Amino acid sequence: MTRLPGALALLLAAVVLVGCGGQREAGDGTGEDGLATRAVSVYFLLDGKVWPVRREVEETPAVASAAIERLLEGPTEEEREELSLESAVPDGTELVSLGVQEGVARVAFSTPLPNEALAQVVYTLTQFPTVDSVELVESGVSVPGFERADFEDVTPAILVESPRFFEEV
Repeated sequence: MTRLPGALALLLAAVVLVGCGGQREAGDGTGEDGLATRAVSVYFLLDGKVWPVRREVEETPAVASAAIERLLEGPTEEEREELSLESAVPDGTELVSLGVQEGVARVAFSTPLPNEALAQVVYTLTQFPTVDSVELVESGVSVPGFERADFEDVTPAILVESPRFFEEV
């Protein structure tokens, strides 16, 4: 194995990092249908605590809705079997509406969510820089102000958000 001189190695690393730019991640690009995609985190439960996994979604203005749709799909069979990931989102739950305005994501589902499922939603939505908090709409009533700090009971002492399971480092 050939070693690069220190200065050359630093220059090469800087060029690679500059080329990455923005908030896109390795693996972002084009999906099977030829549309632009990006990686997002979707939060499931590991031993009752939120934990991120990677999902690819279409690069659209509705990327938060796409992330929630991936959350509603639940963990993959591989994630369930190898990692014991679970979801507290009730089966059959559908996204009714989602809008983001002034840092608040206002979201409604077809089914009421238990606390652990709400934590999954809040973590999934607050990964985006345009979302600071989540307002849940249930039966036409808005419950504002959910943030990550509200779910310390379902957050591990150390939450590793990168690298996510099955990602190469």
